[in-house]
Amino acid sequence: MQGNAHVSCTKYKNLNNISHYHSDHELVCVCEGNANIFINENFFHLRSKDCIFVHSNDIHHIQSDPSTIITVLKARQKHFESIFASYKLRSPLIGKSAQIEGTLNSIAAELKAGTDHSHIMADCIATQLFITMLRGEPTQTVESAESGRTSTNELYNTICKMVSSEYGTLTFSQAAKALHFSEPYFSKVFHSIFGMTFTHYLSIVRITAAIEKLKKGNMNITDISADCGFNTIRNFNRVFKKFTGYTPSSLPSGYVFLYSLRDGYGLDPTLNCSEILES
Repeated sequence: MQGNAHVSCTKYKNLNNISHYHSDHELVCVCEGNANIFINENFFHLRSKDCIFVHSNDIHHIQSDPSTIITVLKARQKHFESIFASYKLRSPLIGKSAQIEGTLNSIAAELKAGTDHSHIMADCIATQLFITMLRGEPTQTVESAESGRTSTNELYNTICKMVSSEYGTLTFSQAAKALHFSEPYFSKVFHSIFGMTFTHYLSIVRITAAIEKLKKGNMNITDISADCGFNTIRNFNRVFKKFTGYTPSSLPSGYVFLYSLRDGYGLDPTLNCSEILES
């Protein structure tokens, strides 16, 4: 959050991230361009001026074009708990998006001003926005909306922990077997939750680990390649360059791909191609 406010408002260019969830609510507004957003196994294509709302703990990720500009409003779930205590949106897509973009600009202006009571005003504008949103859009009870979501989040966490702890040796077949899924079913379920193939996600985790090991400087590239699960140094170089644009030996100091979270599993989801324009 920004300052003492319970909201933050950030404008991005080329925003891309991997599948994740968090306790904050999130309102995404496409200012220019196009974006694909996956929320709880559902796919949405957004064009300029379209808006979508991500409720607390919804699994989601965003893919946007290089020229796309997106404003993201994050709101602390606990502060706005009373608003969403009984009802949630039936569909995350929101109408009257032109008005919403103007409202987000007002929130951003208050947060940037930082004058007396700016944080309170920003929270108040967000509160009015959320109430208007719930009044104007079809809703459903919280109980109905959350049926089945808990098990999906638990599966997401189980997969993240497994991949993050066993990325050096884990295979697709082993992961499916560990979850007691057939391989075709695991492939389908994984893609619906993560929005990508298992192989693609595993490569992201492996490259993240490889970058951390390169920064430490106590292992040579061949050992890092083997330790991160790549069968040949040639394959390691190919995949590494595909995801970072660099070879392992030419990676600039201070390069950031994805940060590992402190609890030992999971990743900060925002890819390094994303550019913050305003915050």
